[in-house]
Amino acid sequence: MEQLTRGMVTCPVCGATTVVGLPRSTTDPVISASPSPELDDAYTGENAGRRKRRQSCCPNGHGFYMYFEF
Repeated sequence: MEQLTRGMVTCPVCGATTVVGLPRSTTDPVISASPSPELDDAYTGENAGRRKRRQSCCPNGHGFYMYFEF
């Protein structure tokens, strides 16, 4: 199992800095305020491999999506 690292991302809704946990080998995540159908095709499902989509929330309560490879 991959070890997690803490990273900082910016909320796409309000710009708040948000601490997230991602696998250590993660590339720069793509942050989106809503799910992206184009990215969902590549980052979810059985053919995604080491691509993932995670949903998170900023300190102000705004939900957002992170797409990343590890």
